[in-house]
Amino acid sequence: MATGARLMKLRNKSEDAITDLLTRIPDVGHLFDVQSRIGNGTFSTVLLATLKREANLPESMRRKFAIKHHIPTSHPDRIMKELQCMTKMGGMDNVVGIHCCMRCDASAAFVMPYMPHDRFHDFYTKMDVSEIRLYMRNLLVALRHVHKFNVIHRDVKPSNFLYNRRRREFLLVDFGLAQHVNPPVLAAGTAAGGQQEQRNRHTGAGGPNSKRFRDRETEAAVQTTAAAAAAAAAAAAAAAVAAADAGLGGAVKRMRLNEEGGWGKMPLKPVNEIAHAQNESKEVVAQAPEQPQLSTQQQQQQQPEQTPSSATGTGTVAGTGSRYNTNRSATGSTNSGKCFCFANPSVCLNCLMKKEVHASRAGTPGYRPPEVLLKYADQTTAVDVWSVGVIFLSLMSSVYPFFKAPNDYIALAEIVTIFGDQEIRKTALALERMVTLSQRSRPLNLRKLCLRFRHRAIFSDAKMLKKYESPDGQCEVCKNCDQYFFNCLCKESDYVTEPLEPYEVFPASAYDLLERLLEVNPHKRITAAEALQHSFFNCQGQGPNSQTAGNHQVASPPRKGRTAAARQMTRRRVTNKSVSMGIQPLQQLKIEQQLLYPAKLEELQTVLNKL
Repeated sequence: MATGARLMKLRNKSEDAITDLLTRIPDVGHLFDVQSRIGNGTFSTVLLATLKREANLPESMRRKFAIKHHIPTSHPDRIMKELQCMTKMGGMDNVVGIHCCMRCDASAAFVMPYMPHDRFHDFYTKMDVSEIRLYMRNLLVALRHVHKFNVIHRDVKPSNFLYNRRRREFLLVDFGLAQHVNPPVLAAGTAAGGQQEQRNRHTGAGGPNSKRFRDRETEAAVQTTAAAAAAAAAAAAAAAVAAADAGLGGAVKRMRLNEEGGWGKMPLKPVNEIAHAQNESKEVVAQAPEQPQLSTQQQQQQQPEQTPSSATGTGTVAGTGSRYNTNRSATGSTNSGKCFCFANPSVCLNCLMKKEVHASRAGTPGYRPPEVLLKYADQTTAVDVWSVGVIFLSLMSSVYPFFKAPNDYIALAEIVTIFGDQEIRKTALALERMVTLSQRSRPLNLRKLCLRFRHRAIFSDAKMLKKYESPDGQCEVCKNCDQYFFNCLCKESDYVTEPLEPYEVFPASAYDLLERLLEVNPHKRITAAEALQHSFFNCQGQGPNSQTAGNHQVASPPRKGRTAAARQMTRRRVTNKSVSMGIQPLQQLKIEQQLLYPAKLEELQTVLNKL
């Protein structure tokens, strides 16, 4: 009953998706017979369709197409970016191409070649070394081609790399999250940076309305207020700070602490328009009674003698001060970039003045690298290489998915568990990021990890435990990896573990490639082009259907049962005279413009007749 109800629910969802597509883009129904829904995601739904004019042909001869229907709320820039990626890069080197794009009002759909494929969950535990080598090579070939265009796929995972085991065909799909590599930021001291700064001055980029000018005015206002508070008496300083808060009231909404003696929290983002606070604070200081000016040394001597209320410049009663250090004057008067947030209930001024970091976090949880989890802004194609390493780890360990964390913090903790805290700390320092870890962790050995998981039925058997337990029935557990001592996974271990040689299935080069793909530091991570030159792909003893050279781009179908059409298609791929599924690049570029204007049925019919 449960299975029947689930099938009925899936059938209803498929019918709803078909109805929605035909309602929003009626031209699809004039050209195609939409059969079923074959996939869905956050931003789109993929449906299987055939041409109406081929309805009289046998089912085996009818060509099939995958129609990707974008949800109406998808941003046009996202749709255009995906379309441009497929038209410029698609159709070769295992990268999906596109036949045409259909649009009606706010809805758009891509008509792409359909490739029947196997589910990764059904074959990842059945692949031998030669098939894993073939799979990994073709995945890296696709990414090498994509990375030549300085494009990051950002969503490399098994469900987006289709594999037909019988025909040995591969296809990288779904460029919905793809983005170009950000250009390097010019240093301020370089000639280009100086020229840019001069252009900004001439064009008014540093004028009164610019963000840089407002930041300078903000710093001047803060420093003036801090100097006035340090020079005046306790009552005058409190009045000056209160007046400054009043001046900031138009731009910042301060949140008050509920606890007794609390002070207003600073905003989480820099203040934009507080230049007028400088003048108001000067007027308040002018009205204050004259006090003898103290030298810097005298001020330092008298500062520890101030009460908590006078030191903070707030109106709290002496003896009821907060347990936190709320002296903003000290932090505001310093020009260094040192952070004063620790043990304070608010963000210090130095952190508020820092430029806000915008880092892309797009991707599927479990396949995002450390630089994405650390919100590093200058992300490169190394993001995709890490995802390839995670797939390779699943194939070698027979664990899928290998990483499955509900949020970024737990995902980073999983990486720390395998690679150790020192690697994460060093990488965070190299990326100019800060990470706080609650405990230390030693790295694990990837070879032990893969073989222990791959043969987990043997290593977790009760007979294995009984072999190593003490006479009293106890067995020591490693405190670092939390495994029995004979199954210790640590890279540096003092325990005598169960030998792994009888269970070994991979060459040493496979583990070396795995470590290079899963390099924590993105600056040291291997590229897709370099990985194809790795010795793992040049090892002997490959299967009859695999390739021996990294320069070959697409796997050939098995020799048995190949028809003349299959041999002709193989020759086309090797010579690169045409792209996958017979779509010419010139036709793709012409069809690309149809996204901007409503599609005409006659034009689409003309294009499809050429297929």
